[in-house]
Amino acid sequence: MSNCSETYDSDLLVAASQGERAAGAVLVQRHHASMRRYAQSIVGHDADDVVQQAWVDAIRGGHTYSGRSAVRAWLLTLTRHAALRSKRLRAGQPRVHVPLDAIAVAAGWGSDPESSVASRLDAVRLTRALATLHPEAREVLTLRVLEGMAGPEVALMLEVTLPAMKSRLHRARLELAAAVRKEFGHGA
Repeated sequence: MSNCSETYDSDLLVAASQGERAAGAVLVQRHHASMRRYAQSIVGHDADDVVQQAWVDAIRGGHTYSGRSAVRAWLLTLTRHAALRSKRLRAGQPRVHVPLDAIAVAAGWGSDPESSVASRLDAVRLTRALATLHPEAREVLTLRVLEGMAGPEVALMLEVTLPAMKSRLHRARLELAAAVRKEFGHGA
């Protein structure tokens, strides 16, 4: 995103937090889709409620935006916090740990998960495969691959180190490839 566009977003955020509805509407138009995709990667069907709460937080807390990150990253961080609050309120289920080796075998070890997914799936099947992943995997894939955010920015948002984010992303890509293979009946 260009510096000019970021300045524009910052100005919109300030105006929206001061009650200017038109500025808020422009911000929503520019960032709502990204926020919804990200929220859906974390909480699934409750994404709309999460995004609504994130917008409330953004407008109420617009004066707290420091400018250290892009407005988009700040909004996605608010979305993440709203999603995590929502998950805590719903009392989540424990995650079953699957060893990385097993995921790699199910994914067809040795193939490039992104290119095999892209060459074999249409958008509906990919969405279905993504939905089967653990929210942590959907979250990192959504930010890094679908939203195209830089690795350091994703790591900052997820509150992990860059190497931890890369590890999480690698695991998520393998899990997605395994889900795709299962979807096509090629499961191990």
